[in-house]
Amino acid sequence: MTWVNQPRNWHRDGTGLALRTEANSDFWCTTALGYDHDSGHAFLAREQGDLVFEATVEGDFLVSHDEVGVMVRLNHRLWVKAGLQLIDEALWAVVVSTRDTSDMSSTPLPSVPLDGSVRFRLEREGNAVRVRCRPQGGQWHELRLAPFPAGVPVGIGPMACSPDRAGFSARFSDCDLQMGPPAWSWPD
Repeated sequence: MTWVNQPRNWHRDGTGLALRTEANSDFWCTTALGYDHDSGHAFLAREQGDLVFEATVEGDFLVSHDEVGVMVRLNHRLWVKAGLQLIDEALWAVVVSTRDTSDMSSTPLPSVPLDGSVRFRLEREGNAVRVRCRPQGGQWHELRLAPFPAGVPVGIGPMACSPDRAGFSARFSDCDLQMGPPAWSWPD
């Protein structure tokens, strides 16, 4: 695994990772905000073909737009990130799909406290990326199905950013990467 914008403070053990973000770190391209930022932190495995990546994420949320989650990335203009983001003093599941410009969707998670955790799942199959999340003790929710180029190597793994401050503590546990098409279906 290699870093996109390695933070100064990070630690990895077993299937977990912890980091503290640098100031003004973000992944965003143009839409509505008028700026392009490729300064967020992502620890990515380079893989090709169909795959599934899951991680349980949590953070010490203090400031709006603190974010911890997962990412699949071809380059700085083509990527999908999904995670927990602090918006108006509450946690939301946010997905940003970027193909030259960023497109964001968000879902409130009123049952998840600021110190809670959520499991995120990225499934890359063929020419698409599917995003799901599951709050601790809850059920899976499908958040997004986004187009993504088939058959090209990508980076995939944990991601965190904090565009409005430095020092956001982000934690990832039970990280799991599976190669091949998703072997998963909705529970009965």
